[in-house]
Amino acid sequence: MKTASAGLIAHLNAGRAFKRAELWTFTLAGGTVVRYTTLDRDVKVGADTWSAGGPNLERPASRLSVGLDVDTFTVTVHPRVTDLIAGVTWPVAARLGLLRFSRLLIERVYMPDWGDVSLGKLYVMGGWMGKVSGPPTALEIEVNSDLERLNVKQPLDVFQPQCRHTLFDAGCGLSKAAFKITGTVTSGSTVSQVNSGLGQPADWFALGQIVFTSGALAGVSRVVKSYTGGAFQVIPPLPSAPVAGAGFDAFPGCDKLQATCTTKFSNLVNFGAEPYTPAPETAA
Repeated sequence: MKTASAGLIAHLNAGRAFKRAELWTFTLAGGTVVRYTTLDRDVKVGADTWSAGGPNLERPASRLSVGLDVDTFTVTVHPRVTDLIAGVTWPVAARLGLLRFSRLLIERVYMPDWGDVSLGKLYVMGGWMGKVSGPPTALEIEVNSDLERLNVKQPLDVFQPQCRHTLFDAGCGLSKAAFKITGTVTSGSTVSQVNSGLGQPADWFALGQIVFTSGALAGVSRVVKSYTGGAFQVIPPLPSAPVAGAGFDAFPGCDKLQATCTTKFSNLVNFGAEPYTPAPETAA
């Protein structure tokens, strides 16, 4: 069911003129959020701004239906070579799999006059992004509704030796902010290696995340492949080498093993696995 603000309902019922714009929000699996509008000017609603400087966006007509059918639709993104997402071009992001399992939300904002967003937003369509196809200049992204998650043909929790939770999620219970380490880039860094003066043990940040907070790469985040002696190996490569003095936030990673949960995070009480379950070939 779509919900609208009382002001929007009254405005429409009164037959008053209005202007509108579509707001597209891409939330990548890695946490990066990108906002675009189909309008020819930026749109700000609350603390968030949807940029008019992004790629051209196309979607099919929306519809309403009753039932539990999984709705699937395809949107088309026409990126320019200057359009970046997560620090890389859209075709590169698609090839690296950065768009899969990410979320797309399409809303419409109604305005009595340009810039006046007091009437609020209205949900149009959205879901989880899956298969990406098409040429680099016209990427076709398949989007499935949230009902797709009901198609999982297995129990919600599976007995397994590795933790079923994701680090810092509700099941894990730890605060991401509490484990944030602030650092500064040092000389010799490349697109694949970020040097710093941090002194955490080897692989402390492996499988974790590094997010740049200043410099030309501000806002860009990467997964940490490995870490030793203050040097981060990141994937995928950065769009450019970070300069010395740029700031970043680093977050540790977790291999989901009981020993790591106990010694690294002191969080055994929330360890979501059964490490002593016998292997299938040895079970009686």
